[in-house]
Amino acid sequence: MTATRRATFKLYPTRAVEVILLYQRKLDRLFDNACVYHRKTEYQKFGKSISYFDRQHNLPAFKKEWIDYKNINLHAFQATVGFTVRWGSL
Repeated sequence: MTATRRATFKLYPTRAVEVILLYQRKLDRLFDNACVYHRKTEYQKFGKSISYFDRQHNLPAFKKEWIDYKNINLHAFQATVGFTVRWGSL
């Protein structure tokens, strides 16, 4: 039997990195709210439910339109959209 030790490291970002991380978290929150709003209004106005794949196909156009979101990885967007579709308000 082998003993396994686990080491935990805490990372403390510099002030500049912390500002960037907080800004990206703010953008993610705003994007999540926009996804929920879009999903809700599409259903209320048109009676149409939006799937994950419909949202996913619109992400490149969204990133091209909103330059603030260009630095955020596409995988983060996909995770937000997937979460919104599964656990959205409708």
